Amino acid sequence: SKLLRETNSIVHGFRGRESLELSFYRNQIIHFFISEALVCCAIAAHATVTKNDDNSTTVSIERTKLSSAVRFISQLLKYEFVYKAAPDIDDNVELTLESLIQRNIVRYSSHKTQIVVQESGKEMMLFLCLLVWPFIECYW
Repeated sequence: SKLLRETNSIVHGFRGRESLELSFYRNQIIHFFISEALVCCAIAAHATVTKNDDNSTTVSIERTKLSSAVRFISQLLKYEFVYKAAPDIDDNVELTLESLIQRNIVRYSSHKTQIVVQESGKEMMLFLCLLVWPFIECYW
């Protein structure tokens, strides 16, 4: 690829023109994924990582904590994006969670009190977070 340089399976950083070109493409698609990206950023920022007996990790967050984190990030970025109209932000969060569940990115815990990141969804979650993190860093 002309945008990324790879040597021995290591992807090298990009600067200048390549960085601007990648930012251009990111900005063209971000509006299609903003709800999912905000929820994933909230999960990444506030999740608890638990080590399991088989040395795997479980990433989870309480539903109430997730709602307040998404509300905070949404308010922070309210001048950057147009959000889907809904009576309440909690409605948007629930609709977005259902979408993420259908895509096997997250799932509910057995008692539906926590949101758990699926092992198969970690890459997609990272992609969605990377869409929004540059905007969040500008405000931090």
